[in-house]
Amino acid sequence: MKKGAPLTTRQQYILRDLIKDFIRTGKPVGSNRLAKLNRERLSPATIRSAVANLENRGFVSQPHTSAGRLPTAKGYSLFVNSLIRLRHLSGIDVDWIRTSLKAEANPGSMLDRACQILSSLSDHVGIVVAPTMSLASLKRIEFVKLARGRVMAILVSTDGMVQKRLVKPQENFSQSQLDDAAGYISSRYAGQTLTEIRRNLLQRISEDKARYDLMLQRIIALGSAGLIQTSDEITDESDVYLGGTTSVIEHPGEFDLDQLTVLFQAFERKNRLVKIVTACIDNEGSGTRVTIGLEDHFPGGRDFSLISSSYHCGSLRGMLGVLGPRRMEYARTISVVDCVAGLCGELMKTGTRKEDRQ
Repeated sequence: MKKGAPLTTRQQYILRDLIKDFIRTGKPVGSNRLAKLNRERLSPATIRSAVANLENRGFVSQPHTSAGRLPTAKGYSLFVNSLIRLRHLSGIDVDWIRTSLKAEANPGSMLDRACQILSSLSDHVGIVVAPTMSLASLKRIEFVKLARGRVMAILVSTDGMVQKRLVKPQENFSQSQLDDAAGYISSRYAGQTLTEIRRNLLQRISEDKARYDLMLQRIIALGSAGLIQTSDEITDESDVYLGGTTSVIEHPGEFDLDQLTVLFQAFERKNRLVKIVTACIDNEGSGTRVTIGLEDHFPGGRDFSLISSSYHCGSLRGMLGVLGPRRMEYARTISVVDCVAGLCGELMKTGTRKEDRQ
């Protein structure tokens, strides 16, 4: 058989049985075991011949001569793209997820709860990236003076998303000055994105109008403190929620110390997680994506898999997913990610309509 030829139906069934058994046990799968699992009741000799062919074509590997076989990244990819039988969540599970998300009072709390749900239903690490407000059209902005010269900026998009940012301008503004600045931005720049607002402000600076406009000077000072960011900084601005990191420490499973170190270094740099999830989603089509091996994204990432999806709130896009070992229960986890992403988008749209009426 040519190396690039498609697998026969028999080879596909054998590969599927091997991967499912390896996911369940974590142990190399031998021919005798596959013969017991095979629905055609093939002999071990026939199984061995088929497995040898799968190994020659890179779908499985053998850790040592006397051992059974393990799935490779290529084998996992074929499994999740063609051979897997998705396990749809029960109506009880879906109702529980919906009720849990609806119980949260605001979008931030709901996304944090979604992260915990992803983790608890998958037994791996849940990741949720909030929609990026810098790309959203602004409806209004509010400033609240805090202690030690800090200012809380409350951004509300035309889609109803709300985000709070803590900034520390060099100048110490009064609450009255902050109210005037917020009113100025809300009245003059409503409907524009923060990126567009920044561009307009820079244009006014270049025209030397800021020198004569005290209000504009205050807004520029707030923007320089981190309120309005450049496009290169948008990734760092996204709120990232993590769930299940404690369970990874308590139940490391197949991860060794070096792998856990790599994983937690990625957690510490949340902007890296955002870029990884974004890249995995943008490199594929719509729907839930499965990325086997993350070595292209960080050193030591070959032993990890990411199941990810996007969700939408109007024109805004957020992302979520589950990060775990390559040997994870893909069928159920894909269904969990798909369900949570759909409900997050649905409920956030409902929440934004409430916000618009207020």
